[in-house]
Order: sequence, then C-alpha cells, then structure tokens
Amino acid sequence: MMAGTAVAGTAVVAAVAALASLALISWWLNRRVLRPLRDLAKDAERLAGGDLASRAQAPAAVGEIAALARSLDLLAERLRVQGRELAEERQHWRGIADRELAEERRQAETRRDLVANVSHELKTPLTAIRGYAESLEDGALEDPEIGPRFVSRILDQCQRLEALLRDQLALARLEQIEQIADAEVIDLGEAARRAVEALNPLAREREVDLILAADDSPRIRGSRSELDNLVLNLVENAIKYNRPGGEVRMALATDGDEAVIEVADTGIGIPEAAVARIFERFYRVDKGRAREQGGTGLGLAIVKHAARLLGGRVEVESRLGEGSVFRVRLPGAAA
Repeated sequence: MMAGTAVAGTAVVAAVAALASLALISWWLNRRVLRPLRDLAKDAERLAGGDLASRAQAPAAVGEIAALARSLDLLAERLRVQGRELAEERQHWRGIADRELAEERRQAETRRDLVANVSHELKTPLTAIRGYAESLEDGALEDPEIGPRFVSRILDQCQRLEALLRDQLALARLEQIEQIADAEVIDLGEAARRAVEALNPLAREREVDLILAADDSPRIRGSRSELDNLVLNLVENAIKYNRPGGEVRMALATDGDEAVIEVADTGIGIPEAAVARIFERFYRVDKGRAREQGGTGLGLAIVKHAARLLGGRVEVESRLGEGSVFRVRLPGAAA
C-alpha cells in the first residue's frame, strides 16, 4: 500500500514538474520566439506600407530572430536612403526638364521675335523701293526733276537693304562660332589704323573729327576679320550718332593682362534706362534718327558677339547729350 502511495506521489510530482517545465518552455518560447516574430511581422507590415522610419521592436530576440530583426532594420534603412536618393534624382531631373522647357520656350520666343524683327526691317526698304518704282512706272521717270530723285532714293534703299543683309549674316555667323579655329597674334594698332582709313570719308561727310591716339599698340590672339568687324562697327556707330563739329577719339592701351580699345564720342549720348539694351539685335534708342543715319540696328550686337568670340567684354559709359565711351577689354597676347 505504502509503495503504491509513493509511486502515485512520484507521478504527481513528475506531472507537476512536467507541467512547470512546459509552462516555462511556453513562456520562453512566447517571450523569445513568438512575441519577437509577431513584432517582426508587424514591423514588416509597416515597412510594406511605406513606413521606412520604424525599426524592429524585438529587444528580447536572440539568435537567428535577432539577426532577422537586424536585417529588417538594415533593409528599412537602405530603402529609406534609396527612396531619398530617388526623390532627389526625380527633383533634379524635374528641375532640368523645367529648365529645358523654359529654355525651349525662350528660344522659340527669340526665334519668333527674330523673324518678326527681320521681316519688319526688310519690309521698310522694300516698301519704299516698290513705291518709288511704281511712281516711276506711272510716268515720274519722264519728269527731269522727280525721276532722278526717285532713282537715287531707290539706290539708297537698296544700299540700306544690302547693309541689313550683310550685318544680319555677319551676326548669324558670329553666333554660330564657339571658338576661333586658327587664332593668330594681331596688332591692335594696325586694326585701328585700318578702321580710321576706311571710315575717314564717312567722318568728313558727317563733319566729325576722327582721331586715333595709339601711343600703345597691344597685341591679342584671335581672328583679324572679327577684330576688324568689332572696331569698324564701334567707330562707325560713334560717327553716325555724333553731331556736326563733334569728335570721335579712339585710344589703345594695356591694362594688366588685357588689351583695351576705347572709343569716345561727343555725340547724343544714351539714356541710362537704355544702356542695358543697346547690344540687343535691332534695338534703337531713337528709331527715327537711327534710320536717318542708315543704321541697321545690328552694329553693337556685332560688337558684343565679336568681343565674346575674342574672349573679351564691352563696357559702356554715357551721359545723355554729352556723349559715350565704349571700352572693349580683350585678353592680351603673351609677349
């Protein structure tokens, strides 16, 4: 009897111990395995939903589960970084696309303005030529006074048209050239003397003194034709917008590493509000006077682009009613 009781007691103790062991194992599994797995599942759901800032909440995890939590955190961080980089890249390309679109619109508008301006500038002399020609055809040619005058005006308009086309082609060519292919060393003094010789007849016709003060004769590297184009247009502009009895003085100098061409006139001057626009194609401060002087509205645009092509820049100082000073600074050639 006693033996049976002992056996039963032992069985009860064993059962209690087994139950305790199972409870302990269950608690351990729940704390160390099941709960971390549930937490990881929730973290994975948040990650799938786009919450890349959350991190795995499994502090009690150990072993492979802890490694899985760390891997999940690492994945979230990499996705967050990649997402930020993709967002920055999208923003970058969106900015480029916006700029490209804006630039395309600006270029299209510039082309439209150019076509409109060129058409307008061509229309004026062509309309005049047609009017004079029709009058001559209707009998004015037989009039000894009117006939020769109308023929002379037709020739004047043809010369204006020729000048407009010449300057337009010169400017278009300058805008297409990015760099001078066969640069050579050029003496500014020689270019200045060529310009004075070519423009002396115009200066005498306009009763303007054209003076060259070339104590210095700096040299540059570039294209002789572009330099001649620059100097001729700059001096011609100063002569045309001067007054009878006025003066145009061209001086050359060296300023540090730069060669300087300075053209000063005693002409009509430029309003302060217009100074920033005078290098624009077809811009005229006084449209009526410009056409009277035979200007195409392209001379200073040619000066600006020629200076850019030669690696330089143009500076302007002007007082309305007193005159202007144009200063072109070009990189000097090494001695």
